[in-house]
Amino acid sequence: MKPVDIFNIHDGIVRSYSEYVRSFVTIKDQSIAQAISAELDSGKLWPDALLQFNPAYEPGDKVGALIASGVLHPELGSNVFSGYPLHRHQTEALKIADGGHGFIVTSGTGSGKSLAFLGSIMNGLFKAPDRTPGIKAIIVYPMNAVINSQEQSLENNYKSKYETTPGRHFPITFAKYTGQVQSGSRINIHANPPDILLTNYMMLELLLTRGSDSDLKKSLYKNLRWLVFDELHTYRGRQGADVAMLIRRIRAACSRDIICMGTSATMISEGSVSDRKSAIASFASSIFGVPFRKDQVVDESVRPSLSVGLESPVQEKIKVRLGDDWKALGSDACRNHPLGAWLESNFALERSPEGELRRGKAHSFRAIVAALAGYCGTGEAEAQASLAGYLTAVAQPRHKAWLGLLRN
Repeated sequence: MKPVDIFNIHDGIVRSYSEYVRSFVTIKDQSIAQAISAELDSGKLWPDALLQFNPAYEPGDKVGALIASGVLHPELGSNVFSGYPLHRHQTEALKIADGGHGFIVTSGTGSGKSLAFLGSIMNGLFKAPDRTPGIKAIIVYPMNAVINSQEQSLENNYKSKYETTPGRHFPITFAKYTGQVQSGSRINIHANPPDILLTNYMMLELLLTRGSDSDLKKSLYKNLRWLVFDELHTYRGRQGADVAMLIRRIRAACSRDIICMGTSATMISEGSVSDRKSAIASFASSIFGVPFRKDQVVDESVRPSLSVGLESPVQEKIKVRLGDDWKALGSDACRNHPLGAWLESNFALERSPEGELRRGKAHSFRAIVAALAGYCGTGEAEAQASLAGYLTAVAQPRHKAWLGLLRN
C-alpha cells in the first residue's frame, strides 16, 4: 500500500483553495491589492492545521467478569462482546445502565462511546422477560451520515458476529428513520416496528405529529425504555430548548420510566473534574428533564501508551534523533522514539488540577513546531521536518501506531 502523506494532501488542498480564491479577486488599487494579497499569504482564510492525539485508555472489567457479576447477560457477553477489550469508561456506563439509571459519557472521538449506550440497550433487551414487538429504544444523532454509519456498525459488528453460528438469528431488530429512507422501507418499519430506532430530532418530532406515523407513535409510547442523544453538546440555544421540550413530551406520554443517556466528545474541558461533572450533570438535567448526579457522568480514563514515562527528560535524545530516516522507521522504533515520548507528555496528555491524566487539547502544528524547536534549541525548519516525518511514519498502515492523529 502506498504511504499516505497527510501533510502533502493538506498543502495541496490549501494551495488549490488559494488559487481558486485569488482567481476572482481583481483589485485595481495597488495598495489595497497588496494588503489583500498579504492577508491571503498569511493564511487569513485557511488557519493553521490543528493536531490532537487519540490516547490510550484504561482497560475496564473483562467481559467474563461482567457476566459473572450479573451486569452483562451471558448471551450478549459470549456472542456479541466476545473478543472486545472494554475500556474503563465503557464498563462504568454499562454498570450504571444495568442499575436502571441514565448516564452521560464524555470521551473523545474513537473512544467507543457508541458501544456504551448500544451495549446498555442490547443488554437490557436480552435481560427483558417480555419481548413483545415495538420500539424500545430511540437513538438520536445530529447527522444522517452518522445514522447510516451506525446502522452499518450494528449490521456488521454485532448482528453478523452473533449470526456466525449456523441457524442463529440476532434477536434484536433495528432500523433507521430519516428523510432518506425509501417508502418501501418505511412501510416495513410501520408494519414491524424495530426494537431500536435510529433517527434525528427533526424526524422524531415529525413522528410524533404526523398522522401517517400514528402507529409508530403508539408503539414508542407503549414500549419505549431507552432514549439516547448522541453528541449532546450540539443541542444548545433555541435548538436545545426545542429538544428539551420534545423529550418532555415523550416522557410524559410514555407508559414506562425512560432511561436517558447521552454522549459528547467535547462539552466542558476546563476546571476540576468535580466542577466539570457538576456542570455536565446540570446541563443533562436541563435537556432530559430528569435529575442527573455527578456519578452519572462518565469521563474517559486515559493512560500513557509509551514505556518512557511522562516526566522522563528526553531532550538530549531528541536532539540526536532529529535527523532520523523517518520513512525507514518500524513500529517498535516509532513506539520507542524520544520524539513520541515528548509529544505524549507535552501534548497528547495533560494533568487535571487534581493531578489526573486527561486528553490534551488541540494545538496548531506551528505551535508544536515552535515548542519542539525551543525545547531542542534547533531551527524551526529542522523541527518542522522532524515532526512531520515522525507523524507521517506513525500514521502509515504498516504500523499499529500508539497515537491516532487527527489533523483538521
